[in-house]
Amino acid sequence: MARKERLRDPDHLSFGRLLAFKSSDISAAWINVIMLNFLSIYASDTLGINVATIGTLLLASKIVDAFTDIFAGWSTTPTPSGEPDAPMSPPSSA
Repeated sequence: MARKERLRDPDHLSFGRLLAFKSSDISAAWINVIMLNFLSIYASDTLGINVATIGTLLLASKIVDAFTDIFAGWSTTPTPSGEPDAPMSPPSSA
């Protein structure tokens, strides 16, 4: 009975469709992991930077990225009028 209710729900997303929808995020995450691993090894072995310093810089960049992502999402979200809510958007020519 619960299965029939899920199939009727228009907002239900099956696991297969969810996996297909998120596959681009998964591949981007793998590329990110590979690049960060290479950067860490290169910076420590070739450039001679302390591993703790590299880790601190990567952590700081992820924290800054978290806040800039929130700001980017907020600034491009349409308002009820349909215009983006960007704080620095040019004035309309109306």
